[in-house]
Amino acid sequence: MSMPQVSNVVDFELAQLMRADSQAKTAAIKSPASYTEVSQLISGQLQTTLDIAEIMEIFFQSSQYLVRYDAVHYLHTAQSVNVKIGAADALYAVNYRLTFQGEYLGDLFLQRSKRFHEQELISFESLTTSLIFPLRNGLKYHAAVQSALLDPLTGVGNRAAMNKTLQRDMDAARRAMQPLSIIMLDIDYFKNINDTYGHACGDQVLIEISKLLQLQLRTSDAIFRFGGEEFLITLPNTCSDYAQLVGERIRHAIEKLVIDFNDQSVMLSASLGCATMHDAEEQDSFIQRSDYALYTAKRSGRNCLKIAG
Repeated sequence: MSMPQVSNVVDFELAQLMRADSQAKTAAIKSPASYTEVSQLISGQLQTTLDIAEIMEIFFQSSQYLVRYDAVHYLHTAQSVNVKIGAADALYAVNYRLTFQGEYLGDLFLQRSKRFHEQELISFESLTTSLIFPLRNGLKYHAAVQSALLDPLTGVGNRAAMNKTLQRDMDAARRAMQPLSIIMLDIDYFKNINDTYGHACGDQVLIEISKLLQLQLRTSDAIFRFGGEEFLITLPNTCSDYAQLVGERIRHAIEKLVIDFNDQSVMLSASLGCATMHDAEEQDSFIQRSDYALYTAKRSGRNCLKIAG
């Protein structure tokens, strides 16, 4: 099998944005629209949204009039943006690194089953400049939305993000007929930590617990600060038995965690309640069952995990 074809990385700077390459206007493959018409079509449609997935969908569909290809992949790792559209198993690929006046705007990958011709790449490179300003605005919007969904102290999701993600996971689990479990976690004697060592220590404990949870979980799982010293963890495609194993692994990891604060060692433990979604269960009921299991764990002496019925 041939290796993927990859072009040189291209930086789009201000001078390139203002350059109208005459070659690009004549390089389009046979299609019902000219380069100018396609460029105007894309530019007009991209003004209608700030959603990056929608921006890439518009670009993918409209740019087909100029250069035919099978898939587009847009990636901005720093902002956790990863959009894939089309059949991504094509043999040949070309990569554009998008920047504007030194500002990195992500990487664009095009794929198709046959080799890209030089004239097609020239044409497409010029057309890709229409993405610069919509992507720049979309990334700013995405960052603002993400910030609104994150707990400012720990960096994990907040309650608003939890409600949105959990409902999405519940709907997906029902469609795929797969199990979904959640774990409610509470740091034991957290008030005593604040009273003994101060709130700065309490904040550090919350931050370190958040980091520990991220290391213990899969990329498909999600962590949210439910409130105070409580966290909620979603475990897609996870049955009750496996969720219990995950919960016990987390509990043991927290038990071994030592927080160094002002030359003092702070020991920790946590209580956990686990629930697996019932058929036709509402989100509030699902959360309440895990919360009741957590309450049972705390009444049972803390530093343990209980399973909801």
